[in-house]
Amino acid sequence: MLIHGFISNSTSWKRTAIYNDLLNRGYKGIVLDMHGNGQTDKTNDSLAYDHDAEEKDIIRLMTYLKIKRYNVVGYCRG
Repeated sequence: MLIHGFISNSTSWKRTAIYNDLLNRGYKGIVLDMHGNGQTDKTNDSLAYDHDAEEKDIIRLMTYLKIKRYNVVGYCRG
């Protein structure tokens, strides 16, 4: 799971050597757009980001994909 930083989106990872290196080593490269970025809804309502909403999105996605063990790499520019 590759998590992008502030004011970016999932496509930023696909332009990196890390993404290609992981794929070449047999890993699945899972990326997603965090709340308010990329192809997600862009709400100005701060409540949409409360209560660990982004973390819950990640957990829901991995549950949906039926992936129980995974590594997470992320970055922040904030």
